Amino acid sequence: MGRYIKKGLRGNWRQEDLQAALNAVANGQKVNTAAKEFKMPRRTLKRYLKTKQILKSHLGRKPLLSSEQENELVTRIKRLASVG
Repeated sequence: MGRYIKKGLRGNWRQEDLQAALNAVANGQKVNTAAKEFKMPRRTLKRYLKTKQILKSHLGRKPLLSSEQENELVTRIKRLASVG
């Protein structure tokens, strides 16, 4: 049975690289060249150029609980664990 080989580069770039690529495009470099130089997908770079916003990239689904709910659940579990 063969082993799975990952084909895509999803989420394989850093925020610093994105910012540097955006600066390079702003200084006159072509989008395709900047994407290759900073090793990120061309469509990702174009999307960030279009929206002009740099957001934290989150792969996968959105969390079910908010951070407040998660912290409250953690404290309750710890309290119940200490009681026995």
